[in-house]
Amino acid sequence: MEVLSKDAFDERMRFFRLLRNRRVEKFGNSKLQPTRLTRYQIDVSCSGDVSACDWGTAVDLETSMPFEPETSDEPSKHDGTATLELIHIPHDSHYLDTTDLNLLKLEEMFIRSGIDPYFLGLRVGATCRAIPPSEFQHSKKKLGSSGNVRYSFLDANPVKQRYLAWSFEPHTLTTRAILITHAPCSGFFDKLKQLENLIHSPYVLAVCHGFHVASCNELPKANQDAIEKSEDVTGHGIDYRENPEKPPAPGTIEGNLTDISAKVSEATLEIDFIIKDLSTFDIFFEHVLSDQCPFGRHRQQSGSCKCASDQACQHLNPSYHRRIYSSTEEVAEVVSMLKAQMRGRIHYLNWWDARAKTQLSVIFNLLTHHDATASLENAKANLALAETMRKDSASMKTVAIMTMAFLPATFFAAVFAMPTLKFRENEDSVIQDGFGLYWGVSCATTALVFGVWYLTTRGTLKRAAQQLHLQTASKPAPDDKQKQEGVDAVTSTGFSDRYLTKKLFRRTAKKPDVGVASVV
Repeated sequence: MEVLSKDAFDERMRFFRLLRNRRVEKFGNSKLQPTRLTRYQIDVSCSGDVSACDWGTAVDLETSMPFEPETSDEPSKHDGTATLELIHIPHDSHYLDTTDLNLLKLEEMFIRSGIDPYFLGLRVGATCRAIPPSEFQHSKKKLGSSGNVRYSFLDANPVKQRYLAWSFEPHTLTTRAILITHAPCSGFFDKLKQLENLIHSPYVLAVCHGFHVASCNELPKANQDAIEKSEDVTGHGIDYRENPEKPPAPGTIEGNLTDISAKVSEATLEIDFIIKDLSTFDIFFEHVLSDQCPFGRHRQQSGSCKCASDQACQHLNPSYHRRIYSSTEEVAEVVSMLKAQMRGRIHYLNWWDARAKTQLSVIFNLLTHHDATASLENAKANLALAETMRKDSASMKTVAIMTMAFLPATFFAAVFAMPTLKFRENEDSVIQDGFGLYWGVSCATTALVFGVWYLTTRGTLKRAAQQLHLQTASKPAPDDKQKQEGVDAVTSTGFSDRYLTKKLFRRTAKKPDVGVASVV
């Protein structure tokens, strides 16, 4: 497994060197970003005194290589001095091909750090399409035949472009760490300066990293303002629950809520992102505070730390055990405080998250209500238009009926007045011969016209009756109130003969199985 991990790491570094060469051939060195490495080294005696400190010194890989070579078979130190050496690379580890560092020297520095190649391969050489999980990880490796072991740890967040990996050798009390981050991390080094006398414990770096992450993950003021503004506009929020008489802020739904909804959604995403970032330390807290911690806080009957039960650590100096245990015990107390702080921060963010999601629900309901109100207004306008058209249709129908009534008589009056037709004149009477014939032909023709009109419109009545029958056949028998509502609904469809409409509804409601022809 170790060989495979190292081969994968070497392959990824070769891939980055190939990308670097192609970039330089295409654009030249001007496209490479200058990267300045910084060394932070601390030496602490067994009593906790800082004996030497190299803080924030620039490192040139061409002239000096960080980290001492591996000394797995070297005899253990006798003075119990712990050494921590950390190299800070202020760069995005996703794109090492864009830096001006010598990648061969950088790879050599990674190997000299003694960190598990698997952890190095997760981040150094990882691409945006293969982002590793954000969690605390650790491993252990035996060094040769000496029986010594080396522990490797990883604490990273690929989305935040933050990577911290380190190795710890209990037999030499040596910690070698690599920190790759794109954002400033002054809080990390300030905390490390405060806890420098606890570097005998391998977990002090993770604690400093946790405090730095907790201090950086503050909810932006702009997101808080967006949520509070949404509460002012909608009138639903903390202030309005405590003070129901407080009026909402002035504003129109069309202009404000759409923009506010976008900002509140952005705040919700930011809150969820921060909560997930803080939750990545849960595995670390569980590891340090549990009985399974290799340098556990629970003292055994022998008085040494829990790693004394490990066969690989039984030959170590007992003073090393005591110092590692005491430092880890103090670190565990700090971890308990850090855990409580992060839990409180997560509860606070969950409170804001609940407010933001409530506002999104309220905004959705208000916009839906606004759309429904607008649709109702449009429906009322359409109903008014339909009523106007119905009245116009009734007027046109009246004109058509009057025309059918008088047009045949008018037509035959014109025909009988033509010179081609001559009737015998009767001077003794006002009514001339042919007057009866005129009325007979006119009345018969008028009756024929009305009969043809009735037969042609009978199909429309049939279709209306069939539609009413289909609507009522699948429903239970309506009560009086429902019947009246149905009559009103049918009446509003445009039928001018209200008596016929009510008759159709009554017969179809009482006898749903009656056919259309029998209804009519």
